[in-house]
Amino acid sequence: MDEILRALLNAPIRDQFVVLTTAVVALALGFGFVGASIGAYFGGRIGARRAVAMMRREPAMIGGSQMDEVRNALDAIAVEVERISEGQRFTARLVAERVGQGAAASGHRRDPGSITPH
Repeated sequence: MDEILRALLNAPIRDQFVVLTTAVVALALGFGFVGASIGAYFGGRIGARRAVAMMRREPAMIGGSQMDEVRNALDAIAVEVERISEGQRFTARLVAERVGQGAAASGHRRDPGSITPH
């Protein structure tokens, strides 16, 4: 270490300036990183405490009228889903009846074997 310090002191001003600038930048970055980490930690804690305090002051974000609107909307969605499912059941029944009528009317069974066109 002593040799490096002597070499630096005997070096030209330009080299001394480069080494000094590099050291200052490294120290500034180090202290900045540590300071930002500490600030983020305590800032996050303060923000979390404020959010908890706000939630304690205003526990119900949705009022009674808004809750009624949500219930009405949910009921409307349930009715529409029931209509869709009833339509699907009706369509499935029609398809099943048509398939049953078609199979009974033809009375032809396919002979076992390959059905590919080649």
